[in-house]
Amino acid sequence: MMDACIGQLWPTLAIVAATLLGPIFAVQAQKWLERRREVKSRKEWVFYMLMSNRRAQLHPDFVRALNTIDIAFNGGRESSRSKTENNVIRAWRDHHHILTVGPGQGADTAMMKTWHDNIEEKFTNLLECMAQDLNYSFDRETLRSGGYSTKGSADHENELTLIRQALVRMTKLEAAVPVLNVQVNADGEFEPIQFHGVR
Repeated sequence: MMDACIGQLWPTLAIVAATLLGPIFAVQAQKWLERRREVKSRKEWVFYMLMSNRRAQLHPDFVRALNTIDIAFNGGRESSRSKTENNVIRAWRDHHHILTVGPGQGADTAMMKTWHDNIEEKFTNLLECMAQDLNYSFDRETLRSGGYSTKGSADHENELTLIRQALVRMTKLEAAVPVLNVQVNADGEFEPIQFHGVR
């Protein structure tokens, strides 16, 4: 008799439990899905910035994306990260190491070339690991040599570097600013001032 009552009570208890717990489980599932979307969105932003600026690696967005890798691909503790996330973190550490160590003091042209080649190789490895984590299909050559930058952009970047270096030398009193004394002639044009008897 008691068993029969309990047997009839189970379906009722199951319905009550489903009625009470169903919305809670639905809300938790929704939150879980939103977190997954946010994580993927952060990863995609980092990958997008690195890919779109891979020919302009001094661009602030490129540097910001590199500095965001640890957050976007972290996944919490190492044990809770996926294998592909761990691969990204390891590739980023390798790339970061070669960037910060530099070519070495007094590096000659050959050493600089080797250092730049190593940077390119490590960066390609990093992009490849990210593409695998995001389930994108890119061949290694596209990751390595893809992208486009105009000659004007490269010239602009190089000129800014030269200007910054010249300003640093001047502030350290290692270089001077050449000055040309000029005057306006009768035609309204500039002409050098002739100092007679001054060498």
